[in-house]
Amino acid sequence: GMFRVPCHTGGRFWTGRNGISVNGPQHVLKQRLYTRKSRRAESDLLFGLQPCLGALRARRRTVYDVYLRSDYAQKPNSQLDTIVELAHQQSIPLKGTDMSRLNHLSEKRPHQGVILVASRLEFEHQDFLTREEQKQLQTTEDGTPSLWLVLDGIQDPMNFGAILRSSQFLGISRVIASRKNCAPLSPVVSKASAGAMEASPVFAAGSVVKFLQHSSLCGWEVLGSTCSSEGNAHVDEVINSTEEFALHGPTILVLGNEGRGLRPSVANVCSRLITIPPSSAIVAEIGLDSLNVSVAAGILIYTLKQKLLSMT
Repeated sequence: GMFRVPCHTGGRFWTGRNGISVNGPQHVLKQRLYTRKSRRAESDLLFGLQPCLGALRARRRTVYDVYLRSDYAQKPNSQLDTIVELAHQQSIPLKGTDMSRLNHLSEKRPHQGVILVASRLEFEHQDFLTREEQKQLQTTEDGTPSLWLVLDGIQDPMNFGAILRSSQFLGISRVIASRKNCAPLSPVVSKASAGAMEASPVFAAGSVVKFLQHSSLCGWEVLGSTCSSEGNAHVDEVINSTEEFALHGPTILVLGNEGRGLRPSVANVCSRLITIPPSSAIVAEIGLDSLNVSVAAGILIYTLKQKLLSMT
């Protein structure tokens, strides 16, 4: 059904150091949108249809307010209808406002007419699991060997979000990021992931090297992705086609930082290093010697996943 969205007619919005404030009398500036300072300090402003819809469906966040463009009723949109319905079902306040305010709240990012004020998502801690716990996670529900993804120092939020989107779409069982030097689980990452970040937890490991060493001892094959132009002597396989690359069981794929690639300490823990070769030598001659990390992630995940599926 259709629900009436109250139109907010207060003062101009802007983003301050401690959250969002509303232009008006000094004694209400910092309290207009939130009831507690702690809530304001720990909130995210999700923007865009897919992140907001994903957050409302997953219910992993506490949602405080939903801001919609005030002409929402005159411009029907099925996804906005669903957002309004879910907010109504969960007793979340709906507030109408104009596009200029939405643009300001989202810092001119593509909000698609909706912004959601909610608690932040944090990384789940990746504990050192026992051999028995590891064994239970090494097979998916359909009997396929699991494929996990480890991100060592992915700092660009757009890359991070795109990788999470591909991981969700292609069936990665778990994503583990390095606790240090990794982009946080921000609204920008959620938008770049098309809401995939909202659906499943993302784990973080304090020491990627120790995590991979422990996982290898528990039966995982650890594959590291490297750039073909690096001339790395450790590259054992070149992925040209699915027929030329064999997997033996549950697998962890490791992707390194956008600039430096895999750290040597991480590469040394990998049982094999793999690369995606360019189509011709001309590519290298013009200086195009590697793929964006999120594009490489999609290709490698798909290739490895198909190999694991063929084992069942």
